[in-house]
Amino acid sequence: MLFVGFTSVMGQVELVSVEHRVYDFLRRMDVSGLLEDYNPAQMPISRRKVGEMLREIQNSELRMKNEKTKLNKNDRMMLGDFCKEFEYELRVQNSEFRIKNEGLKERDSFQEHEGMTGLRKDWVNDNKYIVSYTDTNVAVWGHLTGGLYQRNGVGDSVGARKFLAGDLGFEVRGTMFDRVGFAMSYSNGRAFVGNAEDKIFANTFDPFFRTAVSLKDDGKFFDHFKGYVRYEVPKRWLALMVGNENVKQGFGFVDNLFFSGIEPYPMIKLDLKYKAVSYTFSYGNIEDDSLGVISKNKMISTHRLDVKFAKWLRGGFYESVITNYSAFTFVHLNPFSFITSADLNRGAAGQWAGNTFMGFDVEVKPVKNVVVQGTFLIDDFNMASIGNSDYTANDNKFGYQAGVMWNDAFTIDGLSGVVEYTRLDPFVYAHHDNTLKFTNWGLSMGHQLPPNSDEWAFKFDYNVLARLNVGVLFQFQRSGEGFTYDSLGNVDINYGGNINHGERFFATIKNKFLQGDRVNRSIVGVSMRWEPVRQWGVEVKYFYKYQNLIYASRKVGDSFYYLNLFLKI
Repeated sequence: MLFVGFTSVMGQVELVSVEHRVYDFLRRMDVSGLLEDYNPAQMPISRRKVGEMLREIQNSELRMKNEKTKLNKNDRMMLGDFCKEFEYELRVQNSEFRIKNEGLKERDSFQEHEGMTGLRKDWVNDNKYIVSYTDTNVAVWGHLTGGLYQRNGVGDSVGARKFLAGDLGFEVRGTMFDRVGFAMSYSNGRAFVGNAEDKIFANTFDPFFRTAVSLKDDGKFFDHFKGYVRYEVPKRWLALMVGNENVKQGFGFVDNLFFSGIEPYPMIKLDLKYKAVSYTFSYGNIEDDSLGVISKNKMISTHRLDVKFAKWLRGGFYESVITNYSAFTFVHLNPFSFITSADLNRGAAGQWAGNTFMGFDVEVKPVKNVVVQGTFLIDDFNMASIGNSDYTANDNKFGYQAGVMWNDAFTIDGLSGVVEYTRLDPFVYAHHDNTLKFTNWGLSMGHQLPPNSDEWAFKFDYNVLARLNVGVLFQFQRSGEGFTYDSLGNVDINYGGNINHGERFFATIKNKFLQGDRVNRSIVGVSMRWEPVRQWGVEVKYFYKYQNLIYASRKVGDSFYYLNLFLKI
């Protein structure tokens, strides 16, 4: 491994993937009051920004070291772990501080914490790279990656399924001239165990294998790729990214109504920030195969405005539109527009050519260690038909969400608890043109709850050790599903419970919440993540789904088992 000191490069512009566990840590530190400048409604963020927030937590914790509110042992160990992982960013920031404040004692700078190994060699705790190079203009790191993935299922709906696959790949990331960040990850995998039905099972139920379309045809190999280039101006008020990456937007604790980040997609993304106001715009291409009809020009344009009104209050406004009639249009590429109005103003012939969404969300911190969020999603809206008692009211479709997060719940250090309620009206995320539904690779880009459903979710996460986390998730769902057919076998009434079927939403009856074939679900999930050696670890998940098919007087149950082994060198 080659490494050339810490130089004048001022931090990394590349992004921290939305799957990174540092976001959970930052979220808890934000709720605890040790972190003020964290916006959980916008992910991903840059490594430079993560380094700044870790530094802020260090300084806040140092000021509180004689108070009862200081970090517990596991959180200090986790902070030390993250400081080690983002060591380059922290030491560069520390050097920058010294340069700007010559003659002053070093304060508010990089501090070593419990669990850190400093600069001494420690194979268990050190960052591992196959390539590591820095000079005054460039900082680059590279890894080799590998994984082994087991997916089993057994039950009334899935039968008996066994699937095992593995992959090998590489990652490279870096920053040039303090302004241009780049990152790329690629892996090639192979299925080792599983027949054709087992492969379809993995492709259907696991987002990780959703893009492996070859598995549907009993193929053996699959690929994953992400990559982008990102430019950031000197004072960081503007950044522009072009590439393929996951995006999360919204304050949801268990899942987001706006963007869940479940699959990456290629996009142009613009970020603006000035003091308490931030703005994000993106324009990209998403994949779809609607009932066998492939849409090659399925595009999505989004923007989001966030405002921090006070330390305890944040709010946001979100908009998006999905189109499929052109691979490029200036109407939706314009980053400063009211997207819904711009789409509708293309003329009467184009009023139904786009699937538009808008929404509002708010986050409030009433007391220390507690945060409350509320989200309102507008799928379709027609002021003139609100309150109508017939089918003309069907062009009003909404989603609602409210939740509470409690850090150090029940006074147990490291335990976080969440209660969240979500409701989706019939046909939310769907569209009368099925190629315009709010999906990527057939999966909802928003909340994973089906339309015409509601859910109570209870989630608990506990850090047993700094690198050992266990979680429990309880979900209770009610849904209205199904169709009725005419004498010719065509769909007559669609009750709006399937995101992939939006046809006949404007039929002859008024769509009512939970109307149709009633189904109640109870889902219990247990997870564990352990990383005994930095960048080498294991994830285990178990889910049991119990469904009461009330309309058919039948009950079914299914169990799902997930095992991931991962390493990075």
